Amino acid sequence: MARVNPIGLEDWKLVAPYRTVEENFAQEMRATPESIREYETAVRLRPDFAEGYYYLGAARWFSGDARGAIKDLTTAAKLMPGHRDAHYYLGLALQKSGDLPGAVSALGVAVK
Repeated sequence: MARVNPIGLEDWKLVAPYRTVEENFAQEMRATPESIREYETAVRLRPDFAEGYYYLGAARWFSGDARGAIKDLTTAAKLMPGHRDAHYYLGLALQKSGDLPGAVSALGVAVK
């Protein structure tokens, strides 16, 4: 008995709108220079704004700035130790920068 997907299309990604989780998040983030400046202003005005650091770090990550993402996501992770997404993106940024032990540590927190 052959297994097929529920809608009966073997190549469903070719006909259905499909984006990865990262692509969906990047579209939602709209990581533009303007959004990054707005997040920078928000955390400058409220240095304890943990979610602001998370969104700023994620925006930097999606714009290709791993070093900036590490700085902001590290702050977000310190302010919100249980924030899995902050640790996840921090792990990705650390991996991209070559800090594999740091990446493993951050990703380990993300999956707990």
